[in-house]
Amino acid sequence: MLVHYGRRVKSAGFMIYFGAPAFFVDSSDGLMMERRQRIVQSFAGPYAELIIAGAAATVVWAFPGSFVAPVLYKFALLNYFVIFLNLVPLLELDGYWILSDVIQVPDLRPMSLQFIRYDLWRKLRARDRFSKQEVGLGLYGTLGVVFSIFAFATSFYFWREIFGGLVSKLWNGGVLGRVLLLALAAFVTGPLLRGLIELVRALLRKLRALWEQVRFRLETSWRVEAAGLIDRLPILEDLPDDVLSDLAGRVRLRTFPAGKPVIRQGDRAQAFYVVRRGTLHVVEEDPGTGDRRVLRVLGPGESFGELGLTEAAPRTATVEAIEDAQLFEIDKGTFERLLADMVHVPEFAPTLEAVAELRALPAFAALEPDELSEILEHGRWVNVAPGETILEQGEAGDAFYAIGSGQVEVVEDGTLVRTLGPGAHFGEIALLQKVPRTASVVARTPVRAFRLDRDGFDGLMAGAFRKGTLKPSSNVERTWQH
Repeated sequence: MLVHYGRRVKSAGFMIYFGAPAFFVDSSDGLMMERRQRIVQSFAGPYAELIIAGAAATVVWAFPGSFVAPVLYKFALLNYFVIFLNLVPLLELDGYWILSDVIQVPDLRPMSLQFIRYDLWRKLRARDRFSKQEVGLGLYGTLGVVFSIFAFATSFYFWREIFGGLVSKLWNGGVLGRVLLLALAAFVTGPLLRGLIELVRALLRKLRALWEQVRFRLETSWRVEAAGLIDRLPILEDLPDDVLSDLAGRVRLRTFPAGKPVIRQGDRAQAFYVVRRGTLHVVEEDPGTGDRRVLRVLGPGESFGELGLTEAAPRTATVEAIEDAQLFEIDKGTFERLLADMVHVPEFAPTLEAVAELRALPAFAALEPDELSEILEHGRWVNVAPGETILEQGEAGDAFYAIGSGQVEVVEDGTLVRTLGPGAHFGEIALLQKVPRTASVVARTPVRAFRLDRDGFDGLMAGAFRKGTLKPSSNVERTWQH
């Protein structure tokens, strides 16, 4: 089929796949074909096997007493079983590639195994909500692991049926038989040796990463390298020598294998990172659908993680290693003490996470995505310490507030009239009625609230209050008792 569609077979050979002997054809050139052509090409192999197995079964049915019937019976039975394994889309065989092209997810198995390895148990422990995509990845990955175990178990049957009596017959067949046995052993064990070599290489990479971490703790040159990379970052001003020296003594070397997340969207910021080696991508996930969008790719000398630390906000994106990567890590305490005042945080376009965070607030829940983006242009998140006054009674109204976390007290003429918590809003009365603030609002606990300026409120929010879609804060049901 590859040749029929104008592509070529790059190579072919023999391998051990999940414990079973298998011949293979490198059809990677078929990735250049159209989706329908790739599906037809993937189905061609099982279809040919089905024709051959059917022919063998027909001969056995027509001539059950012939001398070839027992051999053809085993041949047909094994081929039907191989066809079954080939079409089940849980291993990277023809059925898997057909499914991947049908649903247009080319890396379905790696994504599902990565989700199970790095994210599933974390979300279960934290009792986080699963998106539909994560449910699908979890189910597919779990079934894939179970089926992989099944495939290894059935490989024993293949070895016994194909090679069980052949070894002893060749060994007892004289010099020629033993020569053939040695040739067969070399043919079969070649893939096993290659697999063993790859396993040893993987272990050596892990040992090398561990040794480099040990060396990093013992040697000063690595720490000087880390301090130099940090000093050259565009987001930082020229750092004093004493700060660089302090950083050099506190930085950590971290190693992340391909596919492992360094930070996750929505998590609290705990560290700042500088890439020493490898490539990572920054991925934004839609909390509602689970869709992922790659925002950028990071390489050596680049940094990430400063936004969550400087704004005390959850991570706005996930950063994953595309290949094995080494990072210099600066913990939150060190960053806040030595670097926070020197960081220039760039302005970013509104992200899916930022829009979703706004939509989670009842005051903004009914707005469309483009309206939420406009809200972000006219406002910002503010952090308020306990006891700090947010609004002062009698002042002119200049902003509207929606509480993301924490509690505030509403005080009228020195009297506490209500306590508002997460999801509540305040400040709209002065804007709607064009009167001074009718009450003071004081933070009772640490508060994180979204502050929307007058222009944004008049253009996007005032209509909802006038129509009664949103109720003034004096009528808000979400009132916290103290």
